[in-house]
Amino acid sequence: MDQNQNFQNQNPNQNPDPNFQNPNYQNPNFQNPNYMPPQPPMGPVNDGKGMSIAALVCGILGIIGGFIPIVTYFTTVLAILGLIFGVIGRKKSTLVYGKASGLATAGLVLGVIGVAFAVLGLLCSIVCTAAICASAGAAGSMF
Repeated sequence: MDQNQNFQNQNPNQNPDPNFQNPNYQNPNFQNPNYMPPQPPMGPVNDGKGMSIAALVCGILGIIGGFIPIVTYFTTVLAILGLIFGVIGRKKSTLVYGKASGLATAGLVLGVIGVAFAVLGLLCSIVCTAAICASAGAAGSMF
């Protein structure tokens, strides 16, 4: 009886075998190999989308305003900025995603086309102004 009474007074979570390991027991010195410490929250990722949109808008304005005589002086600057923003947007999206985004590529292409149209518009504007001045000067000397 003494053994039976001794067995009943034991803690139910204890096993009489000293080599037994309770599966619910967690060793405080145990390092879980899958454990990762909490990471600080990340801020917004700059993936170059804003630069890509700016390149797209500047390139479109450079194309549209390239042949408007007075506006061509301002749109030339916008087209050059579109070209620069397109390159920056492609670099940033390549750093974040590993490839250039389509929006950045479209902005870069429109920036190049806008610069070409703006330079062509500037040349036409200068040639027309020179022709008008030359004809006005020639007409003034005749009378």
